[in-house]
Amino acid sequence: MRLPPRPDLNWKPDGTPVDSGVDDVYYSVEDGLAESRAVFLEACGLPARWTATKDFTIGELGFGTGLNFLATWNLWRRHRSGTAWLHFVSFEGFPLDREDVEQAFRPWPELATLATKLVARWPLRAKGVRRLSWPDERISLTLHVGSIADTLPQSELSADAWFLDGFSPAKNAEMWDPALWPLLAARSAKMARIATFTVAGAVRRGLSEAGFTVEKTDGYGRKRQRLEGYLPSQVSGQRPTPEGRPESGADNPDRASAGVIEGDERGRVIMDFDRHQEKSQKSQRPEHLVQGGKVAIIGAGIAGACLAATLSRRGADVTIFDRAQGPVSGASGNPAALVMPRLDAEDNAASRLLIDAYIAARNAYSGQPGIDQVAVYQQPRDAHEASRYEKVLADPPLGLECLEALRGSGLLHKGACLVRPAELVPALLDGIATRWGVEVDIDQAARTINHEPFEAIVLASGLHIASLYPWLRLDGRLGQIEYYESQLEVAPSALASGAYALSSGGLRLWGATYEALTSEGITTSDTASQKNDDALAALNPYWSKEALSADRRSRAAVRATSVDRLPVIGRLPDIEHILQTHADLRNGKRILAPVTDVPGIFVTGGFGSRGFTWAPWAAQIVTAQLFNDPMPAARNVLDLVAPSRQILRDLKRKRL
Repeated sequence: MRLPPRPDLNWKPDGTPVDSGVDDVYYSVEDGLAESRAVFLEACGLPARWTATKDFTIGELGFGTGLNFLATWNLWRRHRSGTAWLHFVSFEGFPLDREDVEQAFRPWPELATLATKLVARWPLRAKGVRRLSWPDERISLTLHVGSIADTLPQSELSADAWFLDGFSPAKNAEMWDPALWPLLAARSAKMARIATFTVAGAVRRGLSEAGFTVEKTDGYGRKRQRLEGYLPSQVSGQRPTPEGRPESGADNPDRASAGVIEGDERGRVIMDFDRHQEKSQKSQRPEHLVQGGKVAIIGAGIAGACLAATLSRRGADVTIFDRAQGPVSGASGNPAALVMPRLDAEDNAASRLLIDAYIAARNAYSGQPGIDQVAVYQQPRDAHEASRYEKVLADPPLGLECLEALRGSGLLHKGACLVRPAELVPALLDGIATRWGVEVDIDQAARTINHEPFEAIVLASGLHIASLYPWLRLDGRLGQIEYYESQLEVAPSALASGAYALSSGGLRLWGATYEALTSEGITTSDTASQKNDDALAALNPYWSKEALSADRRSRAAVRATSVDRLPVIGRLPDIEHILQTHADLRNGKRILAPVTDVPGIFVTGGFGSRGFTWAPWAAQIVTAQLFNDPMPAARNVLDLVAPSRQILRDLKRKRL
């Protein structure tokens, strides 16, 4: 089942939510908030451990109603330090619906303001990773939705504290599987604290074998005992004070090593994978950006604009350079664009990547200027596509609030976005230092732009990236659209079937072609116009008749795309070093050496015809990499967009 299952939710007469599937309560209405504060916040030394200026990360197994998150947020509001951020990373296999969460928080009026903020942003029902942030509060929530056996091994974070809050181990064995504890240790900072309500022997032993020091302590309410613990540093004799600080004052984000549970083959496989991943991450991770760090972005299209806005909200000092004289002049400059999902019939990393990006775009654009929610009527182009749609609908990756079947054949995408770039992009750039009409001279080693130093440089400049780094294998595709202004005002609407037709107010726009870039450069053509007209006639014959007599215009722009049609997002690979360390890939050998990167240089591009869909998600990824935040994506998803992937493929195929 591709949709995450709903819990079998019922409500006791006193308002307590119960999952009848496991016969356990989410919390006690009588003392649930107080219990959360005692069992998790106080046990993990909070808020005392927030007195440092560094960011703080909390990991949680079992998001449930989000009560622990709101209790933490409420405490953070009163005790946050300096410019530090709090990152809350939680794992949930059975997410609640928005209405149930709203009801669950009614017993605690003191949380009402925060509950309203959370409910307003409650994620759509879909597996994957969701990043929600409230920059004015300097807090983020990263929610991994899916089976814990799938999501935890693919996560990337370094937690300073862990809340273990699944249902009872006797009733929800998956959330307390012994194979999880080494994974927690591998995702913990030194001296990380851990807390849980249970004292089950298997949990105590598993945490101890994974490297945690745990002890029983007095329970809360009707529970006689609970567990507290910490992950010792490699310095002998260190243990946390009651406030949670190491006695020696040592406190750094290095990850602790963890062993494999003897006899647990599943745990052994996971940990072998994890050790390799951790080694790779440590060796290539540069010094992370701090609040106020200077970042240069090359390119002010939708990729650069989304990244600039995201980085600025996170606390970076951003400067954008663009050779154009103003915004929305390139591929991001069409009068309208469409953000809609690309749904595959298979459930794999690639299909989840596409859904994660679409949901991130919907969230990012909500409430922004130039955005209209629209229902997209998508008809299959042929029998093969009709068959794919049937498979999608038989096991949908999105719920009914997003996806329905059309009568006959086709998909109805509800809540998609019709974008007016001329309004959206300037709004994203508002307050960002933007230098127009500037040609840039990049010195990678010195990390300078036109001799001005920056802590990081991000290239978001479309096909310009290909001219600098041809080994990324980006290619230009010419896309042409047609548009005109009608005298008839209509509500926003969208039709799609390969091509698309958009209408909003008086605007009518259709296309777009996807042609190889020729020596003629960026030019419109009658041939492309005819292709677009033929597509419009198939989508809407009535509209097509009006278009033939309208005072219409054509516009062409170049879109950069990759060989595998997925974007390139992340740290720039150090190709010279990779050619040395991975040379034996040409001989069919398996190389486990980590891929090295150019310190402080990043790329985000290759979005093809889905730039407005990819840009917000890409901005989240690059921002997390720059600040060394918990990653808002699964590792196998990040592998699909890693800029190094094509280099490694070309080495295997002896193209390099």
